[in-house]
Amino acid sequence: MADSSTVYLCYDLKGIQSFIFAVPRLKYICGGSALIDRFDRDIALGISQEPKFGLVECLFTGGGKGAFKCPDTPTAEQLMDTLVKEAHQDGLSISFGLDVRYSEAALQTERSFPYLPPATKMGGHPCPESGLYPTEETEHEMIRRRVWQHDDHLARRYEKELLEPINVPGALLDEAERLVFFHEVSEDTENGRAGHAALGNRNRWAVITMDGNDMGRQHQAGKNMAKEQYESWLQAMSAGLDETTRSACKQGIAKVIKAWKTDLEKDRTSKNDLFQDFRDGKRNITLPIRPLVVGGDDIIVLCHVSYAMTFVKSVCEAFEHHSRMLAQNRKGGLWPATGDCLTISAGVLYSPISLPLATAISYAELLLASAKSRGREETDGIEPEKNGVPAPACVDWESVTEGVIDTPAARRQREYIFRDLDCNEKVLLTTRPMTLDEYAELEVLKNHYRKIPGTIRHEVLKNLQAAFWDRKVFLARLGKRTHSLVQDLEEGDQPRQPPRGKWVHRQPDPQRGEQYARRCTPVPDALLLLEEEHRMSFETILED
Repeated sequence: MADSSTVYLCYDLKGIQSFIFAVPRLKYICGGSALIDRFDRDIALGISQEPKFGLVECLFTGGGKGAFKCPDTPTAEQLMDTLVKEAHQDGLSISFGLDVRYSEAALQTERSFPYLPPATKMGGHPCPESGLYPTEETEHEMIRRRVWQHDDHLARRYEKELLEPINVPGALLDEAERLVFFHEVSEDTENGRAGHAALGNRNRWAVITMDGNDMGRQHQAGKNMAKEQYESWLQAMSAGLDETTRSACKQGIAKVIKAWKTDLEKDRTSKNDLFQDFRDGKRNITLPIRPLVVGGDDIIVLCHVSYAMTFVKSVCEAFEHHSRMLAQNRKGGLWPATGDCLTISAGVLYSPISLPLATAISYAELLLASAKSRGREETDGIEPEKNGVPAPACVDWESVTEGVIDTPAARRQREYIFRDLDCNEKVLLTTRPMTLDEYAELEVLKNHYRKIPGTIRHEVLKNLQAAFWDRKVFLARLGKRTHSLVQDLEEGDQPRQPPRGKWVHRQPDPQRGEQYARRCTPVPDALLLLEEEHRMSFETILED
């Protein structure tokens, strides 16, 4: 048993997203994310292993949070002072919880240490690169630290781990080539032009946010354990979760590279556009994907539009497989609330690269929340204390061509959902969010519609936004020119009859406050995916 003087110290890096996106340029965003990852995995873990902290036990670090078991309060305060000093060197704000009970230390904020630049370094004009801190130089020291530190290129941090098993000579690589992530997209630099080419020479990318399901249920189940068992489980669970996320991300990246390589071989002339600077005598090939956050159970990635769902599906599959494998290898398991298996869900936003990343990621996180909510519908009523089943992996996505001015829910309420007085039912012209199995069926439908002319595809949504009899007129006008589409959208002869085709009819659920029956169709979703493919077929010339 732990001595009565034992205390727990938990840290929390405050305002992580504000810190990462404080400088709205991709290379600084990549560097900001790398600083947080480095603090968790290198600095905090390394400090706890120093000889003067020999009796300190690191329970976990990751995702901007960490927990330590300290032999006494003075040691915990000494560790706290050291962590504050290291955090402030990189411009990070940090707070701490300190208590003899871990649950209290993890939830409370006892002391906060916001970062403020020293008064001696506040002279001059606002930093030209960031507009944040005054400086007499062309770049403030804190902004410069996001790019280079002690010959460490922070924008390249994730390459050391996530690409290590892939960076070997093969069909795509020769001895003088190395794979790298893009960290610029512009015509101003060689690296920027290579990043633009990696994205298909298009002014678009996919912003992907992913998060593990049911983690709250795991912690609720863990509270029933004895103290020592809980500490052991928490340490193993936190490390296992981070390992699962990183392993799944590696496999997702590998799957994207494989698909991209296949497409690249069809057009070998475009390969030269992907080359960057020489480094260590090797020529770098820029990949169509860029991880921003990988840790805990969180993933944020920028990706070529055409390979976004390839990444999502691969990560979801690998996440579930790896979590199950880790649980089988540990006596007592790891995920007590979900039958020793975890799943992960995703939100994907297809957007212009000109849309500020902070805005795009916030929107993608709303899509992620929608996807996770869809998964929870499948597990409602399962007690955390029982071995239940995990929520299914789900995905929600949206495509924008302009600035984001509302939320996904508001946009769908405006464009895809309405009450049809002819049927006296609510019509939903989308089935998003959906499980991955449902998405697989949607891809089959998308491929089925591939030969339908774009002029007809563009008419579908606006004509389906009408009442029952007007929709019937539209289908009659299409006639036999698009037989499969007409067949899938056919609802029947009378508005009060259950619809046919690809329509799904659902009776109202009074427990959810539903007053009207619903009819839903996935057809507009399939056409939306085709439209995004069509956009990627035209190259964009970036302006200087």
